[in-house]
Amino acid sequence: MTLLEMAIHVCEVVGKNDPASLEACKGFLRRRHEVIYDSGLFKDLLDVFSLTVLDGSGIAVLPLEAARPLAVWDPASHLPYTLDELASVIVRDPSHMSGGAMGTLSFCEGPRTAWPFPLGDGSRLAFYNLGNPEITVGVAGFVAGSGGLPPYPVTESLGIGSGAFFANTAGTFVSIDRLSKPRTPAPVFCSGLATNQSWVWPAAMEEASFATVRLMPPPSAGKVLSCYAKKAFQQMEADTDTPMVRGSTNALLAFAQADMLERSRQYGKAQMKTGEGTAMLGVARDVDVNQSAYEARVTPQVAYLEGTEEWLGWS
Repeated sequence: MTLLEMAIHVCEVVGKNDPASLEACKGFLRRRHEVIYDSGLFKDLLDVFSLTVLDGSGIAVLPLEAARPLAVWDPASHLPYTLDELASVIVRDPSHMSGGAMGTLSFCEGPRTAWPFPLGDGSRLAFYNLGNPEITVGVAGFVAGSGGLPPYPVTESLGIGSGAFFANTAGTFVSIDRLSKPRTPAPVFCSGLATNQSWVWPAAMEEASFATVRLMPPPSAGKVLSCYAKKAFQQMEADTDTPMVRGSTNALLAFAQADMLERSRQYGKAQMKTGEGTAMLGVARDVDVNQSAYEARVTPQVAYLEGTEEWLGWS
C-alpha cells in the first residue's frame, strides 16, 4: 500500500476523514516507518557498497546511501577484515592505530562526518543552489586559527539565493561536524574550494551525514574497499511512496491507528493497537528470516598469523 492508501484506510477505521486528520495520519505513518527501519536488519535494508580510504588516515567514507557498516573486505585480495572494538585494539596493541608492515587487520565503525572528503590544512566551502527559492545552509565545525592559535568552533548560517553560488566567510575549516538545510525543491551542489572535490546534497535530505569505517592499522595508501552495510533511511515523502521493508504494512497500519486514537484521547484503545502493531512487526521479522533464504552459522575467529613463529615472538 502507498502512503496515501494507508492514511485513508486508518482515517476510515477511526472515523476521522477530514483533511487535517489525513495529514496528521501521514505524519504518524512516517514516524512509525522510521521506527520500523531502526528496529532491525531486514534483508530489504542491506546491500553492498564501495568505499574509498582517505589519505592514509585509515578512515573510509561510505556513500550517502549507506547508514551503518556490517562487514568490510578488500575486493583486490579477496581478504575480509575482522570486526573489532576500537577500545579493545588500543588496550591490546596500540601499534595497530598507526601504519604497519602487516597491513590492515581489522575494522570498526568510525565517527560520522558531514563532509566526505579530506579538508587538509583547511578548506573554504562553496554551495550552489540548483533550485528555487532561496535556502539556508547551516555549517558547524572547527576553523583553523591564525597566528599559531588552535582551531576554534564556528557555526554559520548561509543564505543562498536561487541559482546562486555562495562560499562561507568564517575561514578555512579543518573539520565539519554538521551540515543542515531544509527540504529543498532541488539538490544542492557542494564543493571544497581548496581541494576542488564536490558532491551533491539530495533535495529531501535535511542533514548531511556520512558513515565511516576505521581501518586498523591504517593502510599506507588509498584504496577502494567493499562494504556490506545497512541502507540509509528513505522516508515516504510522496503520497505514492511505499515502506522500505516488505511485510511491514500491517504493523504500520496498527501503529498509525494507535497514534490516531491517542490524538482523540482514547488511550486504552491506543494501547491495544500498539500491542497489535508490535505483534505485526514480529510477524514481519519472522517472514524476513524464516520465509526466505536464510542460514544461521557459527564461524570461529582465528587471529592473523596465529600459531606462527612471528605470532609467538620467536622470530
